[in-house]
Amino acid sequence: MNERVVVVGGGITGLAAAHEARRQGLDVIVLEAATRAGGKIDSGLVDGAELPFPVDMAADGFLARQPEVVELCHELGLGDDLVAPTGAQAFIWADGALRSIPTPSVLGVPFEPDTVAATGLISEAGVADLAARVDIEHEPLAHDASVGEVMRPRVGDEVFERLVDPLLGGINAGNADGLSIEAGAPQLFAAACVGGSLRDTLRAQVTAGQAAAGGPVFNGVEGGNRRIIDTLVEQLGSRVRLGQTVAAIERADATLLGAVTTPPGIRGYRSPILALRQRFELFANLRPCRSLPHPGSREGIDLVIVRENTEGLYAGRERVEEGGERAITERVITRAASERIARFACERARGRPPRKLTIVHKANVLRESDGLFRRVALEVAAGYPG
Repeated sequence: MNERVVVVGGGITGLAAAHEARRQGLDVIVLEAATRAGGKIDSGLVDGAELPFPVDMAADGFLARQPEVVELCHELGLGDDLVAPTGAQAFIWADGALRSIPTPSVLGVPFEPDTVAATGLISEAGVADLAARVDIEHEPLAHDASVGEVMRPRVGDEVFERLVDPLLGGINAGNADGLSIEAGAPQLFAAACVGGSLRDTLRAQVTAGQAAAGGPVFNGVEGGNRRIIDTLVEQLGSRVRLGQTVAAIERADATLLGAVTTPPGIRGYRSPILALRQRFELFANLRPCRSLPHPGSREGIDLVIVRENTEGLYAGRERVEEGGERAITERVITRAASERIARFACERARGRPPRKLTIVHKANVLRESDGLFRRVALEVAAGYPG
């Protein structure tokens, strides 16, 4: 009997894993919560741009020198449609003008002060700071650290904040001061582990890379990288099942939900956490807090925080007005939900000593909404004497 493999998540990683499992003769299905596969990868026409071709709306390429994606494209029959970016120069829009990215550089880290000065991106003081630092000899890095810890002393704050952090922070959706250099910038990690001056180590990397280059650095698929997703879905067929989260939760006795980040800046995006809470009436969030016998731990703490999960700011009612100049969130409180959470908390408190219940509210400021919650909670608590 063939083993059955269930892949949870229909992004590029899940679809590629299912493709490989199928190639190995395994029975595989892909469960995806959304109504479309592909995750962040998408391509399409730009509204209002009148471009006669689709544009990648997320990842617009992949490293050609790491063979896995290239091999996948050939397996899918897309090998003849691989394209490479042109030799056009990359620019940064800064201070009201297009400014060229200084070259040479490694992951946005420049090491030739003269080319940095020519771009106009960095002030004279910032260029002088880079020139004073880039040839300083450093001991080899002996352990992982943040990119900021390693690079700020080597390039200066202005170069780091104007060039390095925007690139690496953007790629990794974070802040380069908090990004592991080993995980997020392996080329810079390798250079730091060698020791010596930044100029010498990065120059050696660039020279070695140019000598080893046998083709383009990046590849994409003609017509957009969405074609990789569409071809995977087409070949996997009915093995890809969309919209599976709610159905799976309804069938389960219990569900363990991992962390889900709500991406900022996406108009109309609805948090899946809020949607699930409201769909299944998951109104009570329990947070036990207890002291542990550990040096420095505060003694005598033993409580449970009960938080209402579906109303207040968790109602998910927001709108933008005045062309984006004003944002409004509605803080919804109802009698029914207030009574439900208060009764739940009272029942929890009744079963554990010392049976003390504290109502946390902001009725002194939010007189109507929190005022309603406070009144209802006191009414419910009155029915639990002692």
